[in-house]
Amino acid sequence: MRVSLQTGETDKARTILNNLFQHIKSDIDTKIDIEMKSGISTEIVARENDITAKSLDIQSKNIDIEKAQYLRRSFPQPCR
Repeated sequence: MRVSLQTGETDKARTILNNLFQHIKSDIDTKIDIEMKSGISTEIVARENDITAKSLDIQSKNIDIEKAQYLRRSFPQPCR
């Protein structure tokens, strides 16, 4: 972005340009905050989904272990 101002009053020009800069900076900062919060929220959801998937994997493995233990107790292997 390029801005120019032609006036003989340098103090007034400086004030106008400073106000414009502050306004643009405020708008950009707001947009950055929104993008960062959105990105962080997306990352949190992704991590929560990973945790849920790993928890389900653990539960599945525990069920498999319990099933194997039950089968060993219910149907012992004959000695060779």
